Amino acid sequence: MKISVSDHARQRYQERFPNITTKIEELLKDTIIFGGQRKSECLLLNHTHNIVFPICYDDINECYVVKTVLAYDQCMANLSMLKENRRMMVQTDPSLHARVKSFQQAAAAINPVETITIPYDYVIKLRALACEYVKRCEYIYPQREDIKRINKEVKEAVPVSVKQINKYFWKEFGEVIYEHNRKIGRFDV
Repeated sequence: MKISVSDHARQRYQERFPNITTKIEELLKDTIIFGGQRKSECLLLNHTHNIVFPICYDDINECYVVKTVLAYDQCMANLSMLKENRRMMVQTDPSLHARVKSFQQAAAAINPVETITIPYDYVIKLRALACEYVKRCEYIYPQREDIKRINKEVKEAVPVSVKQINKYFWKEFGEVIYEHNRKIGRFDV
């Protein structure tokens, strides 16, 4: 299985694991598949350092790409907070279920589940705004202060909550940047 590493993943590896001197490619050789989200995506776990590598298949380069690098506990917290990922996670470790359950309970206490529906027109507007802002930002993620300004502008344009802006606008924003970078071949091979 051919795996390439994105620039984003390299940056996250350096930020989150500065004390590990082993190259990311060496760590990938010593991984096992421990979860998955879709048919073309999976999670690789390096037991030695408790590092998780979310990967997805890139049709253009015909290889898997490491999207980011996560600590094991960080990955478990993310999985427990995302309802859809809880159902699709593949369990290979017997103690995994207990750990996921504890993270789910902690996440539910912090963020109680709320189901808020918004009109589909708003979803379309948020996604269209995301494409517009990606072009303004020249296909680069904005700085924190710019994100706050963009959130305010989007909220003025479409009357929705910040959670809904995160769910629809920023998700689309990230996907557009990812697709653009994939098309121009910005990932390391």
